[in-house]
Amino acid sequence: MKIVNIDPANEQKKKHREDICELFEQMKTMASNGEIDEFVAVSIGEDGDIKLHAVSKDFLGGVGLFEIGKKIFIEQKDAE
Repeated sequence: MKIVNIDPANEQKKKHREDICELFEQMKTMASNGEIDEFVAVSIGEDGDIKLHAVSKDFLGGVGLFEIGKKIFIEQKDAE
């Protein structure tokens, strides 16, 4: 006898991870094609650890992207 247990929460987490990986693949393709030159992203781990990721051509651009990342995160948290 084979028992199958379907956990909707686990399936949702799996789909969410797949969506994240798909986005990274799209961004990788865009960066390879030269469509993305600089970017900023904010990530939150399952443990609540917050990270800002930025790639820029120079220091001032990096500071600007970092500040934009902070603003995006703060506005998102305020909306919740």
